[in-house]
Amino acid sequence: MLNVKSEFPSLIASHPTAIRTLMLKEMVKAKRRGFWFRLSIMERSIYSLALNLRINFQSYELIRAIVSILKKIKSRLHAHTVYLSKEQA
Repeated sequence: MLNVKSEFPSLIASHPTAIRTLMLKEMVKAKRRGFWFRLSIMERSIYSLALNLRINFQSYELIRAIVSILKKIKSRLHAHTVYLSKEQA
């Protein structure tokens, strides 16, 4: 998971390809499991634009929005995985 610290904006901006790769992987997982369309239109738009526009991640508001969306996706994917593992047991 991304740990965003307000003291280090240059650290986040210095690895934009790693962030985009993580975002793309999580988006694909969410789409495959059907969670992508349970996000609000605004959340999907922010996430998609951040991937497609090749922006620098220097805005704290943008970073916070993306991290909160990633947390939502991760928590839903984790809950789904736990549900499936309990169902098999």
